[in-house]
Amino acid sequence: MELGEIIKTKNGLAFLGNNKELIPAHYQRLTREIPQFQAEIDYGKTEFSYKKHVRKFTKEYHISFQRLINELKRLCADYQANMANVLATKRLDFDGDFLAINKEGEISYMPYNKVQKMVNNDYAKTGRQKITIHKFVAKIFKNDKRFTEQQIKDFAEHIKSIAVMELRIEFLKGEEIGKFYEEVDNVGWARGSCMAKKPEYPAKRFTIYMENCELGVIMNGNIPVGRFLRWQSTNGTFYEDSMYYKTASVKSWYDQRCKNENITFYGMPNMEKLTFTLKRPLKAYHDDERPGYFDSIKFHEKEPIASNKYLT
Repeated sequence: MELGEIIKTKNGLAFLGNNKELIPAHYQRLTREIPQFQAEIDYGKTEFSYKKHVRKFTKEYHISFQRLINELKRLCADYQANMANVLATKRLDFDGDFLAINKEGEISYMPYNKVQKMVNNDYAKTGRQKITIHKFVAKIFKNDKRFTEQQIKDFAEHIKSIAVMELRIEFLKGEEIGKFYEEVDNVGWARGSCMAKKPEYPAKRFTIYMENCELGVIMNGNIPVGRFLRWQSTNGTFYEDSMYYKTASVKSWYDQRCKNENITFYGMPNMEKLTFTLKRPLKAYHDDERPGYFDSIKFHEKEPIASNKYLT
């Protein structure tokens, strides 16, 4: 009798509890014939759980899921790199197997007690179940004390940014900066700006930016989903100011990018003081050439300099 049938019988679990070594570790275990089992024999009572037992075995990943893991290992830093490594081991505290992910961000799997069949060298859809990225990550790491609840949520957002989105950064200069502020609104953004696409903030109001820095725009395909100002200091170091973003997934992607590329960004712990040379001192910019407020940059009133920290 095959293992898949044994676990459904009255005496199957008792038999397996006394013969755990007969349960194959490979992913085709359910179709393995185990002739030692005799259905008519009473093997007694047992507390053995087949579901708990097979959790320790390595999972089988679809090429879509393996590609995701490879990307996570390449793009994650710090604690998220550790979480990506957990997924890479294929030893997950999860009852399903044959994991796959689609472009909508749905993770599909076959329950632990069902056989995964193949169609044209791909997983057959019959019997498969689906789970959201957030629920999946929560299940995998719920008992891992190394990670906080917030870190688990952020990791799920980062997975979503990789699996669902096509994020990249474009840098705008000169008049393109003012045009972006004037034309792109932040309606529905998780963190937006009150100066985006407002009649009281035409392109000219951003002259001080157009003359002195760049605008980093995070694109999801052809849609802007984030932005930040990038300043170059007198020593050549780039500083990225406050980031505005549409969803938490964009923010998580941006944070990991900064860590991977050692970027100096707003809110960075123990950030060094940087100085930026301006075309003109702040006093030389008329009210219609500068916005109502600035992000974190501090401008000298009379000298053509600015800094990411207070000027002295």
